[in-house]
Amino acid sequence: MLINSEKPKNRSNHLIWLVIAIVTLLGFKVFLNGNADIIKGFFGDKEKAKEAPTQLFSTLYTENLLTDTINKVYEKDRISLYLNNEMGIPTIMAVYKDSLSEMERNGRFLAFLYLKDPSEWRSVNKKWDHILLTKEKIEPVVKTIDTTTYHIFKFGLEHPYFDIKNLKELEFVRHTRAFGRFEEVLINPDSLPQPYPITNSLETIDIGLSQAKYPLKNKHYVLGDII
Repeated sequence: MLINSEKPKNRSNHLIWLVIAIVTLLGFKVFLNGNADIIKGFFGDKEKAKEAPTQLFSTLYTENLLTDTINKVYEKDRISLYLNNEMGIPTIMAVYKDSLSEMERNGRFLAFLYLKDPSEWRSVNKKWDHILLTKEKIEPVVKTIDTTTYHIFKFGLEHPYFDIKNLKELEFVRHTRAFGRFEEVLINPDSLPQPYPITNSLETIDIGLSQAKYPLKNKHYVLGDII
């Protein structure tokens, strides 16, 4: 009897510690749920950052382009096309006024880049003298100026064998698999703006840099020092 008398006591101790652990975990969970915003503010909301990545230059000079028609290369009915230099990349900006049809919103984007000298590209692909770039879908930037709403699609003309100086002709196409081509524009290089100037209404840009990676933090740059 004396030999077995310790076992119930040990089991009782284990049960008590198990109950304490469960109560502690439940209390911690309640604390987390009630203070989620505070915790995210302290550590940073990584999920939110993934959903809304920073786009520093996405609409930097859009308003000037629309109001001053800078770099406009085509206009008909509700669509206008601009060719810009965006962060060193030739970029088509397709702009629709007022509203978008389902086809305009969801149609594919195609750019046929016909080259003056296609020899280097031809040696690689063995068939074509032109480069075809496609985007299945581009989310528009919506901007309202005065009483006019603009839906802006940006299509970068980036390819390892493409140089804007080697462009002979540019064909821009909107397309759906059900309907086919519903927008088609052929642009001659003579109408392209040179050298794709960037303009905007900003005088300064404030940039915050990580102290751990860069020797300066929150340095104040004059716009002309960057562009």
